[in-house]
Amino acid sequence: MNDEKEIKTSIAPLRDRVLVVPLPPEAGGGRTTSKIIAPGPTDDMRRGRVIATGNGHVSVNGDIVPLLPKVGDVVLFLKTAGVAFESYGQKFVMLHEAQIEGTEGSNPEPS
Repeated sequence: MNDEKEIKTSIAPLRDRVLVVPLPPEAGGGRTTSKIIAPGPTDDMRRGRVIATGNGHVSVNGDIVPLLPKVGDVVLFLKTAGVAFESYGQKFVMLHEAQIEGTEGSNPEPS
């Protein structure tokens, strides 16, 4: 987590949920740090760092399928996605894995 402070929480996501800490928006226009070319501020897209994940979703045959996002990943999601809340002065967003649009920096393995 480079120069960012380590965030600890006792909140444990269940199943296919991912707990993220929102990151500040990137400056608008041009190329973002994630190499996305944006004509202006990406007002509808948010970024967050994954700090906890559930154990996965249950497939049709009853197997647990692990989640692709891992703790420490920076993920992209719509600002209307998930449930935003605050605990002990720290802001969080709880998302379903399907609400995550992508990750920054690395390519997750295909499912």
